[in-house]
Amino acid sequence: MPSNPPITEAKPPEPETPADAFRGVEQVLASRTFEKSPALKALLSYLWEHKKEDLSEYQIATEALGRKRDFESHLDSAVRVQTSRLRERLKKFYDAEGSRLSTRLVIPFGTHQIQLINVELQGKAEENQSLFPDVEMVSSQPQPSRRNLWILPVLSTIFLVLLTTNGWMPWMRQRTQQKEARNQQSPLPAFWQQFIGNGKRTAIIFPAPIFFLWPHHLVARDWKISDLSKVSSSESLAPIQKRYGTPIVAQYYSNSMDVSASWRLERFLDPTGTQIVLKSTAEFPASALDWDNNLITIGNSSTFSVPFQNYLDRLSFRLDLDQEDAQQYKVVDRRPAPGAPDRFEAVRQSPSRSLSPSIIALLPGEARGTHILLVVTDFAPALVDYLLSEPSLKELEKAQTAHGHCRYFEAVVLTETYGETALGSKLVAFKPYDEK
Repeated sequence: MPSNPPITEAKPPEPETPADAFRGVEQVLASRTFEKSPALKALLSYLWEHKKEDLSEYQIATEALGRKRDFESHLDSAVRVQTSRLRERLKKFYDAEGSRLSTRLVIPFGTHQIQLINVELQGKAEENQSLFPDVEMVSSQPQPSRRNLWILPVLSTIFLVLLTTNGWMPWMRQRTQQKEARNQQSPLPAFWQQFIGNGKRTAIIFPAPIFFLWPHHLVARDWKISDLSKVSSSESLAPIQKRYGTPIVAQYYSNSMDVSASWRLERFLDPTGTQIVLKSTAEFPASALDWDNNLITIGNSSTFSVPFQNYLDRLSFRLDLDQEDAQQYKVVDRRPAPGAPDRFEAVRQSPSRSLSPSIIALLPGEARGTHILLVVTDFAPALVDYLLSEPSLKELEKAQTAHGHCRYFEAVVLTETYGETALGSKLVAFKPYDEK
């Protein structure tokens, strides 16, 4: 009988040394994913330097995010928001640039504690949990006697009675109170009454950036191109198409700021009783759009899908993004009135403070009586805040009145930001929309 070959145990990867760990942090900080996010880099560095400490939100806010000493976490969610953005940005880095690294920085949900994990060791641990998939695992805990099995139905019945009296009734009271509160709430601002007052369903659509996919898992994107028919006009994509043929469209993700801003708008409109649909362009493509609805779409000129690009092309105002520097972009007026400025540029007032222009346009929809609202911005939360603020909406209504009570318009709004936190927005340009 031949002897069995000797069993050799695979050696696990060597643990990372402190120098290796620091090198891993440096790779993240120096990456393209983080190069235009100084606030997130500062937060990452701070959390790494204090990784062994039990940090409070106050410490992070005042020492890492530049908040004042009177910071109160229950009034200001900056720490939670920035930590969430950092978590997403780290995922984005390890999905692309850092996909081959054996160690990864992670921030477990519900904490601010940063950790360095070894992907290979974690994978081994997960494999070891299923080394014997065909073996039924038997509990070592004592099993209940069959004589006592009658107890289970009785206990279940008692539990259901308690759940009904102590759980269901308070829940019903809470639902009734919420309904009464909705009925007693103050009326919507005139802007939103005008928008949803036609009784139509409203669809809020946030962008899923468009990538182009070729065979052999070759994926590319030109930030200026969001239409498959225009790939051949792209300097970067045309050579790939010439070599590999026509690609297919791929939409992998949505920007977290666009999603959160859209969700906040949906929550604002929901109590009105209007039917609201919240979808990304990947879930709600042009072919599925019901043009008999009111439509709201949020994004920038590089993420708007084809049908809305057509509306952007009709506007006098246009948002021009700079691919190399996200801070250097502007809104250009293609048809300026005599003596009016022809552009509104982003201005960096200090390393952490800047002014950013955006566009709001209210246009007539395809079906009679419907409306389309375009929110063209690189910082969606600030523009949604503007559209939900009563003083801001009165500012818009005043401009509408000054221009002959125009219903449809396009406007430029300038937002002041500190890091990635909006401090306020102001209307700086307004003109009636030319429906021709």
